[in-house]
Amino acid sequence: HTQSADRKDYIWHPPSGEQIEARSLEQVRTAKAMSADRYNVQIIVSDGLCSLALTDDGHLAPYLAKLRSALDAAGYRTSPMNLVVRNGRVRAGYQLGEILYSGVGTPDSKRSIIHLIGERPGSGHHTFSAYITAAPVSAWSKMGTVDHNITKVISGIADTAYDPRGAGIETVKILQTIAPP
Repeated sequence: HTQSADRKDYIWHPPSGEQIEARSLEQVRTAKAMSADRYNVQIIVSDGLCSLALTDDGHLAPYLAKLRSALDAAGYRTSPMNLVVRNGRVRAGYQLGEILYSGVGTPDSKRSIIHLIGERPGSGHHTFSAYITAAPVSAWSKMGTVDHNITKVISGIADTAYDPRGAGIETVKILQTIAPP
């Protein structure tokens, strides 16, 4: 959960959706301790402005299946656990990356997040975006360093727009250009 009290707070006070609430931060720290730096990619799923983008049939499941198989084929070490964030915005993913990757591995080794977020409703397609962020451990270790300026995005993902399977493959191609396995 983010610090948004509810959907109304999330919409009216965007910064509340950019910060993870304290209890959830502890859960992520526990997950980090259990992973012992085995992974260099973390998938994060947030409802964003349109949760239907992720729950509609033919959207998230085919994207994740293709994404995970392409990540494996490319040689990435992807966490088997997706982090799911209620009322999450893009910067909530950066905060999770800071917790997961701060002080792990060598300072110049790259770690990545792929943050899936429901887009603004209104197009009739219930689309989601994939925010692809890769940074060296040294950047993840300094709070607030990782931000939009190093993030790539694929938008318009839905069974009626940009095919989720194709978007999963493109996500890995983009990741390979910014953080080879």
